Amino acid sequence: MILVLSDRIGTMADKIVTTEKLLADTLIVLTGNANLGSSSSTTGVALTKPLDGTIASKNTAPTIEMSTSSTTYLLYASTEPTFGDTTTISLYIESANGLTTSWEKVVNFTGSNSTIYIAVKSIDVNNKISSLSNGVKLTLQ
Repeated sequence: MILVLSDRIGTMADKIVTTEKLLADTLIVLTGNANLGSSSSTTGVALTKPLDGTIASKNTAPTIEMSTSSTTYLLYASTEPTFGDTTTISLYIESANGLTTSWEKVVNFTGSNSTIYIAVKSIDVNNKISSLSNGVKLTLQ
């Protein structure tokens, strides 16, 4: 009985995470940009800050810098470097200060984990979404 319930809980968790990712991608359409996300950018993006292995505060969001000039992006935060469905959340960030207001969600998601991985998809001025950037490992303190 316990094994059956465990399998069902695992399946439900997978569906919840998949739904959260879809909602994050759908949210960008609801912001008033009807064509946002309708086609992907042909260019990728690199996450240049924070550096891999950086120690980050649980109370203060790190500075995000990308190889593009975009200040609008989807932030992916995960407890695993593979950014799997069950271990990842995604957040829509609209400005340089946007992560500051959303950082608490990232910290709460990680729970007792002190290591997290982040990556981004930038959204350019033509409303094109890049592919997922490189992953960066952060240690939370």
